[in-house]
Amino acid sequence: MTCPACDDLGILPVNYTDEPQHYALCLCPIGERWRKADNCGKPTNPLWHIWAAQNNVPHERIVKLEDFASSEELASFGFVELSAETAMSAIAAAARQRKIT
Repeated sequence: MTCPACDDLGILPVNYTDEPQHYALCLCPIGERWRKADNCGKPTNPLWHIWAAQNNVPHERIVKLEDFASSEELASFGFVELSAETAMSAIAAAARQRKIT
């Protein structure tokens, strides 16, 4: 299955005209893996920190897709409008409501 937002990479580029390249963590299953912040049940840094270090991307240039995109943009990628209070419940709600094509 291919995510229309990130093409199954879990991280997608965000282009601003007046800013350096930014990236967004997708809401798809692969994006959820990048957000994972535990190892055998113990808290650790999220996996996207490794990607950022390998690609010399400062952490402040990586955002969550739900914090960046509008409801309409999320819907265009197949994610329903998010109204959950926490990021983890927002991810779970998006995964449950995601349209499968």
